[in-house]
Amino acid sequence: MVAELTAQEPEWVALINWGNPNEPNASRFSSGVTLLDDYIRENYTQLYTVEMYEVLRRK
Repeated sequence: MVAELTAQEPEWVALINWGNPNEPNASRFSSGVTLLDDYIRENYTQLYTVEMYEVLRRK
């Protein structure tokens, strides 16, 4: 996904904060990998939040 964001350079990103989903399997646990989170944090600025949605714009 980071490669796609780097290649396409979208101006806007929308994120949703679901909290910790109650999945009945191991997918509810974080893998500890933060590559995508780090990329978004370094390349986008949060403009606003509406309820569980965040809208970010490329720096």
